[in-house]
This record gives sequence, C-alpha cells and structure tokens, in this order.
Amino acid sequence: MSDAELMLADAFLTAAFITRQNEYFQYQQGILDSEVLHSAKHPIILLLSSPTARRWWNTEGKLMVADSFEEYVDDVLKENDQRSWWFKDD
Repeated sequence: MSDAELMLADAFLTAAFITRQNEYFQYQQGILDSEVLHSAKHPIILLLSSPTARRWWNTEGKLMVADSFEEYVDDVLKENDQRSWWFKDD
C-alpha cells in the first residue's frame, strides 16, 4: 500500500473503531441492548480480517481505545479465529 492508502485505511479504521467503542459503552450504560451489541461483532470481525488490519489493531488501534474495549475486541477475535474464513495465513 502507498503512504496515502495507509493514511486512508488508518482514518477509516480509527473512525470505525471509535464507533464500535461508543456502541460498547452505550451497552455498558444500558442504552443499547445485547442484541445490538452482538450485531456489532460482525463489523469488528470483518474490519480486522486481513493481516494488514490486524497489524493495525495490534500496533495502533489498541492505543486509542479504552482498556475494557480493547479486551472486548480481543475476545471477539479469539471467539472468531476458529471460524475465520476471510483470510488464511496458510
């Protein structure tokens, strides 16, 4: 990816994960129900399906979110890794 493409990807992923984090905290505060939170798992999985996006999460994304949301995302990814179909390292 070019530098410009990397900057666009970073901006997109940042916006997407700030939105997911807001949903997570709204659920924690009782504003959203568990069905809405559960439906937000799929975008997290898709957004972090590629090796490039996963590197972004591990090096940049985790720095800009709350610890509890970081743990939630990591748990969602662990849950899904056994079913992952999008990208395979093999």
